[in-house]
Amino acid sequence: MTLPETDGAAILATAGLFHKRRAKINLLDVTLKKDRENHKPFDGEHGTPPAEISPYVEVKYNPYIKTNFGIDTTVHIASVEHRSSDLFIMNEGEQKTINLPLFEGPVFDGMDKLFLKFVLLEVDYYPRYNIKEWSFDIHQELISYSNYIELTNNSFTIENEYIKAQIGVEIIDIY
Repeated sequence: MTLPETDGAAILATAGLFHKRRAKINLLDVTLKKDRENHKPFDGEHGTPPAEISPYVEVKYNPYIKTNFGIDTTVHIASVEHRSSDLFIMNEGEQKTINLPLFEGPVFDGMDKLFLKFVLLEVDYYPRYNIKEWSFDIHQELISYSNYIELTNNSFTIENEYIKAQIGVEIIDIY
């Protein structure tokens, strides 16, 4: 209940009231190369296929807010631990168009980028979706991204041995 008193809530409210742009960041496409599910005894993985995948997302309006106001705070967070992340299911070797919203919110007119921390997790324990495969290690990282993204209409791809994912950024003029 203290959220309205946080710097992050004040920043979003100010951007929404006095500035004219909105940013939408979506997970567009995903190719699951290796699912991090258990396939052989002692392979170090847990759970059973298919893979239940959930994003961890954290957004900061840096460098703009930190430079102009001296505040370094998170304006958005979604995680399995908070039971606020969405979930999708995929099989190993599958490619899917997901179009899953990661963040949507007003941004300051003077902002040209924001900070995005994004992690795709293979989830083995997530009561919100009744997933209870392995409660001792609730998830394993498939891929992560932690960097600034430009506030222009664009998309970019991240890839490693487990997954290939395309992230889309859309900037909308509200008025």
